[in-house]
Amino acid sequence: MRIRSVLFLSVGLLGAAAETWGMEEILRLGSEAMPWNTLLGEAHRVELTTAEIQGQVRVTGVTLSTREAPPEDAHLFLSFENGVVEDITGHFEVRTDLTPREVFAPEGTYALAVEQGKSLRIFTRKETIFSPGKEWGPSTIQFWVKTAFFQDQGVLFNWTGLDASRGIPQQIVCRMEERHIGWSFINVFRDPDGSLHSLSLTSRSILLPDRWYFVQITYDPATGILILLIDGRIEAVTHATPSRDEETPPFQLSLGEISQEPIRMGEGFTGFLDAVAVLPRAVGPSPFFPTRHLEGSFTTVPVDLGFHGSLVTHIEVEADTPEGTAVGLRYRTAQGPHELQDSPWRPLSSRDVKTETRFIQFSVTLFSDDPIRLPHLRAIHIHYEPDIPPPPPAKLGGEPVEGGVRLFWSPVREEDVAGYRIYYGTRPGFYFGREDESHEVPIDAGNVTEYTITGLRPGRMYYFSITTYDRSVPPHESEFSYEIGVRAGGF
Repeated sequence: MRIRSVLFLSVGLLGAAAETWGMEEILRLGSEAMPWNTLLGEAHRVELTTAEIQGQVRVTGVTLSTREAPPEDAHLFLSFENGVVEDITGHFEVRTDLTPREVFAPEGTYALAVEQGKSLRIFTRKETIFSPGKEWGPSTIQFWVKTAFFQDQGVLFNWTGLDASRGIPQQIVCRMEERHIGWSFINVFRDPDGSLHSLSLTSRSILLPDRWYFVQITYDPATGILILLIDGRIEAVTHATPSRDEETPPFQLSLGEISQEPIRMGEGFTGFLDAVAVLPRAVGPSPFFPTRHLEGSFTTVPVDLGFHGSLVTHIEVEADTPEGTAVGLRYRTAQGPHELQDSPWRPLSSRDVKTETRFIQFSVTLFSDDPIRLPHLRAIHIHYEPDIPPPPPAKLGGEPVEGGVRLFWSPVREEDVAGYRIYYGTRPGFYFGREDESHEVPIDAGNVTEYTITGLRPGRMYYFSITTYDRSVPPHESEFSYEIGVRAGGF
């Protein structure tokens, strides 16, 4: 049953709920009572925000995470977000005396600041394409780079090893060469008789200072093709074959059995590096290389409004959305939590909703075209009128009859009252019916105000209480009325 409010309650602060019985209530997702860390279900590229309030760290909202998620198949992915240097995949250990800085980065808000005389050292911990003795399948090395000024030197990537059978040193190195990007694969291509070969590629384009470039070197062993790409465009191509074209079988890219030295990045270079990745697959040219657009999403756990058929009147979103950012909200409703999966998502196109439900769930998407400015969802306010159960009868009486008890009670004058249920037993507060349990408890008396129970033991004291139920599906049942004791007649 729903009590329609005729008195408007002014709520001074969002998040306060009307405590008057039957009036509109406001449930605030993101409040101290319902913090976001207890509400998030499935989530992608979002993170919680916190603040110290009265000496305690509390969750204050949800925002986009600028921490780039690695490709699922990545062997290496270096993220510098939040000022931390680590390989997210766990395949490598990273050591450095360099520090990430908060900058306008391609895939977040931090990038690694590289200075002369310092470098990034990457040690293999698990099986990867850089493990000793490894023969490469399709592979790609990629990273973002920005030079601080015009420079003709600097090592961006450097792996070294040794072919133990011949004592021949090996190297895979990417250098700045007269403002061009140059890759060299030295003594790593093996022909069928075991001889080792070297290949080099140099970009056509020069790297201008203070501009980000996306560098990729990709290898396909099926064809022997080796491609250097910058910003998704082919800069140089060669074939790891005897004829340097597709007419002869390809060499095999094979690392030696000895590779004790770490991969080094940034030696003699000044600028920034970001989103360093090693992928076990080849890539092709594409005009759609990584951009600064960010998008994250999450769903909430189902939110229980307490009663079936509660009327959600409107939903308000409390969020900070700087220019270039947005927060999108969808919701779905159901009378039971398991029914939500079959309920369609509906976009929140306006604050007015007008839907009857018990459970509601939200799907939130956050957007940003600039990782410096991020949206921040603080709270979702659900305004609703709970479909509360009817009250129990205010008065209850009884009298003995032959072999039983006649009960009578005052009617509950609500429009959607469907009937009354009788609970009784031989001990106060324990309603298990007769001793032989021939009567089921409760007894559905229907929509009447008196009822006679027969078949009781004459002279035995029985205790009774009545509840009211309404027409909801399933019906809402009231609390118990006060209890009375009546001795069965006929003794």
